[in-house]
Amino acid sequence: MRILLFIFLSISLHSQDFGTVSGQVKDAISGDGLPGVNVMIKGTYYGAATDLDGNFHIPKIKPGSYDVEVSMIGY
Repeated sequence: MRILLFIFLSISLHSQDFGTVSGQVKDAISGDGLPGVNVMIKGTYYGAATDLDGNFHIPKIKPGSYDVEVSMIGY
């Protein structure tokens, strides 16, 4: 079974109260970006789906520590 590799996660502050969680989800074996992956911040309703290159952006997140859940049907 392949494992999703979450290689980049950053919190960049755009204002005093909010930031953005962004990154890329790649296949652990091939290194290719994975499109259509669901990326959710656990315990919230915030999330996004990856684009064709595996990139995602979740805006307007308050600064802090979060657990991120990554899932894809059939993977």
